[in-house]
Amino acid sequence: MAASPQRAQNISFYLLLALVGITVMFMFLPFFKLIALGGILAVLFHPLKLRISKEIKSNTAASIITLVLALLIIVVPVYAIGQLVYNEISNVISQQAGVGSITATLNTFVSHLNGSVHAVAQNLLNTASQKVSDFAGNAFAGITGLLSNIAGFVVGIILVVFTLYYFLRDGDQFREFVENIFPLSHVHEEVLVGKLESAVKGVVQGSFTVALLQGTVSTIGFFIFGVPNPLLWGVFTVLAALVPTVGTLLSLVPAILYLFLSGHTGAGVGMTIWAFLSIQGIDNFVSPRLIGHKTNLHPLLTLLSILGGIEMFGYLGFLIGPILMAVFMALVDIYAGAKKA
Repeated sequence: MAASPQRAQNISFYLLLALVGITVMFMFLPFFKLIALGGILAVLFHPLKLRISKEIKSNTAASIITLVLALLIIVVPVYAIGQLVYNEISNVISQQAGVGSITATLNTFVSHLNGSVHAVAQNLLNTASQKVSDFAGNAFAGITGLLSNIAGFVVGIILVVFTLYYFLRDGDQFREFVENIFPLSHVHEEVLVGKLESAVKGVVQGSFTVALLQGTVSTIGFFIFGVPNPLLWGVFTVLAALVPTVGTLLSLVPAILYLFLSGHTGAGVGMTIWAFLSIQGIDNFVSPRLIGHKTNLHPLLTLLSILGGIEMFGYLGFLIGPILMAVFMALVDIYAGAKKA
C-alpha cells in the first residue's frame, strides 16, 4: 500500500507533463515551418561556423558572423532574381493595359456589323470583356491579399533569423538535450542524427542546387531561342525541377511546344537540343556528385514525400517532406536491426 501514493504521484506528473507538452506543441505549431526552416539552414551553415570558430574563439561572435554571411549568401541572389522577375511581371501587366483599347476597337468593329451577325458578335465580345474584368479583379484581390500579409511575412523572416542564430550558437546544447530525453541508445542516436544531417544536405545541397542549375541553363536557353518572359519560365523551371521523374519537363515541353506552334520551328528545334543536352548533362554528371546516396530514398518515396510535404506544409514541404521521410526510414532501420538482434 505504501507504493500507491508514489504511483499516484507518478501518474499525476506524467498526465500533467503530457497536458502541458501538448499545449506547448499546439502553441508552437503555427511556427513549425519557420522553425524547421531555421533548423535546416543551421545544419547547412554549421560547417561554415566550425571554420570560423577555428579563427574566432567566441561562440557568440562566430555565430553572429556566420549568420551575417548566411543572410548575404541567401538574400543577395534572391533579391537580384526577385527584382528581375518583378520587372518581367510588370512588363506583362503593362502589356495587358492595352486590353481596354483593344476592346474599344472591337466594339467599333462590331457596331458596323448587321443583323444577327451583330448580335452574336456583340454577345461574344461582352462575354470576353467580362472574363477579362473578372481576371483583373481576381488579380487585384490577390495583390491586395499579398500586401496585407507583408507584416506576417516580416515577422516570419525575423523568426527564421532568430531561430538560425540560436541553433548556430546553442546547437550542441539542443542536441545534447534531445539525446538525453529520448530513450534511444547512444549508437542509435548517432545514426538518427547522422541520417537527419545527411537528409538535409542531400535534399538542400543536392536537389535544390541541381534545380537551380537546371533552371539557370534553361533560362539561358529561353533567352537564346526567344521564349517570352524567360525569367518567369526560369523560376517555374526551378520549381518544376524539384518534382522527381517529370521535373523540368513540366516547363520545357510547354515552352518548346509554344515555339513550334507559333511558327518558330528553328528555335523550337534549337531549344529541344539545348534542353536535352544541358538537362541530361546535369542529371548524369552533376546530380550524382551533389546528391550521391545521402538520402537513400527510393524515387517513389521521394516523389510521395515531396507531394505530401507540399500538401501538408505548403511551399516548404519539398524540403520538410523528404527530410521527415529519411528520418522515418532511419527509425525503421533501427527497429529492424533491434528486432534481428
